[in-house]
Amino acid sequence: MPSSAPPPSRTPPNVQGAGWQADVSNGATAGVTGKGLRTEAIRVALVDTDATGATGGIAYRTHVQNVGWQDWVADGTVAGAPDQGLRMEALQISLTGDLARDYDVYYRAHVQNGGWLNAAWARVFASRPTRSSCA
Repeated sequence: MPSSAPPPSRTPPNVQGAGWQADVSNGATAGVTGKGLRTEAIRVALVDTDATGATGGIAYRTHVQNVGWQDWVADGTVAGAPDQGLRMEALQISLTGDLARDYDVYYRAHVQNGGWLNAAWARVFASRPTRSSCA
């Protein structure tokens, strides 16, 4: 049986001209806003999943400018096109294994010339009502 606390995440983005940024987690912004810089790639990983008692991980994929949707990757693997001058245009995230059954993921995007997409959060649904946030 999983604990009530979700596993924390770490999410370092790759930003135009600045390269890989420091890990962020638990609702912090991955990337930059208001500076006209594109996020080119991202890595997403859960940390300390053993503490939940659940198996599984986190999978994700990006839609890259002029490329389209890339294949799904997981658990800290690079998604996107770092240092190729192409922006990430979309992101999908999914939990795997027991984590997909027991927890939810919420995330949102800041879009060039559009801001925070009406402050809407995307939610990856689990089959039980426990809610957690991973950024």
